[in-house]
Amino acid sequence: MVLRTSALFQLSFTVFSLVPFGRAYVNYANDFVNPTYVLSKNFDNTTIPAQETILAWADQADIGSPWSVTNKSYLAPSGDPHDYMSWAPYAWPNCSNVDNTTALTQQQIWTECIYVTRDDFDSLANAVLFNSLAFALNGSESYAARVANYINVWFLDSNTYMNPNLNYAQMQRGIYGQNGSHTGVLDLKCMAKIASGILVLRQGKAQSWTSDIDTQFQDWINKYIVWLTTNTLALQEKAATNNHGSFYFNQLAALQILVANTTGASSTIQEYFNGIYMNQIAANGDQVGPSCVLNFQLLISLSIASGICADKTVPLPLVQPLRRDHERPPRRIRRLHRVEQDDQGGYDDPERV
Repeated sequence: MVLRTSALFQLSFTVFSLVPFGRAYVNYANDFVNPTYVLSKNFDNTTIPAQETILAWADQADIGSPWSVTNKSYLAPSGDPHDYMSWAPYAWPNCSNVDNTTALTQQQIWTECIYVTRDDFDSLANAVLFNSLAFALNGSESYAARVANYINVWFLDSNTYMNPNLNYAQMQRGIYGQNGSHTGVLDLKCMAKIASGILVLRQGKAQSWTSDIDTQFQDWINKYIVWLTTNTLALQEKAATNNHGSFYFNQLAALQILVANTTGASSTIQEYFNGIYMNQIAANGDQVGPSCVLNFQLLISLSIASGICADKTVPLPLVQPLRRDHERPPRRIRRLHRVEQDDQGGYDDPERV
């Protein structure tokens, strides 16, 4: 049996359901949308408030842009400003209130400065996704132009581009902290959002998303995929049996779809479901482990990606693990299940659960 990835099913997982109207945008851990449906604009009237919220979120997400990997005060051990670097857990020193009169030593930075959380890539991914969806909703090129600028500054511009690796992601302080850790691959977990947004612009023939930008970005992605599939750090993250491993496969499959390697994406998705997924599901169909709800979100993203790869059909087991032991599933998951149940006939009102 197969489950059709219906329009409402796809969008109910993304920003067309559980939308907190009138509030700042929600940073979902990951997302993947079907560009064909988004661009068709064949929406039920019940999604009008959500559409309006998406347009508002696109503007909110734009605040603080553009982001660049070179926008940091401290360089990776390589000395190359284009190398992505983060310190576990995503904290950077803010020494603006130390009142020093001379340059601080590394030891002073670590002990006297406040460490603050920075997640520029997450902000970038949200801005790409919501502005691409906003372009699909009302056709305004201003949204597409924003996305083209985001991508150019972070990935392509000769002054601000990021090298296609995560060799220095989630570095830890100390004598063993001069290289990144495998958990640093999680820093780019939002790549699926970016892939979704670019697929929408590409298929929607946005004028601002030029063939030159598209070619350059695909070149960058292909280089990054090589790192993601061969580097020791990346392969260690792939072997993780929890949500880290799930995010790895989610990220890789989305990027392979973006560069039109649907065969590779299908293989990646199948490897996940034949591999670590098997130990994330108990014999009774329940998900196991502390990250089971997050894993469920990733399952849906992968199922939608699978639909793009193979005639919009996904194996039914992808939507079976709907609850933890002794727990009623969260509202988001209940809604997904309700839409799936109603998919054989009319679509259920997404606000009725």
